[in-house]
Amino acid sequence: MNFFTFLKKYHITKDTMIILPAKSTEYSSKVIETKREIFLKDSPLDLIKRGCLGGGAGLEGRLESVTLFTGIERKIPVPIFPDQGIYCFPTHSPKHNDCCWIFPAHIRRTMANKNNPKQSIVVFKNNLSIILDIPHEALQKQIHRTAYCVLCFTSWYDDGDDLIV
Repeated sequence: MNFFTFLKKYHITKDTMIILPAKSTEYSSKVIETKREIFLKDSPLDLIKRGCLGGGAGLEGRLESVTLFTGIERKIPVPIFPDQGIYCFPTHSPKHNDCCWIFPAHIRRTMANKNNPKQSIVVFKNNLSIILDIPHEALQKQIHRTAYCVLCFTSWYDDGDDLIV
């Protein structure tokens, strides 16, 4: 990672790779982009909510839409800017203190942590590796759910037809 930045406001972009809880008394979130790390006072969930609003709809509307077209009801993937291909998914319930938000377009590969079966290792395309508190099977499920969400929304944006359900 090249450098750290402390910001008051943050906008999700194509460079956003992951949003983590900062677990600090001064900052609530740590955003890792392709070339920098950013610390913010807003919670990860607040950053996702603001990102959705920037993309034209509130988080609740996005979640309702994804559920309608995919049937996914828990740990729902979020199309932040679907027309730009910016999607993310939560590692836990969005209200859980340890919930991280992963932007799968940046993932190179994932693997189970051999030292702890309740953890996974995510390797991003910029070669940054992060250990997360999510079993590998659950992480893979979230990646597949998000891929299905992307497929549904891409079909809708490309064709203007009904979504695949």
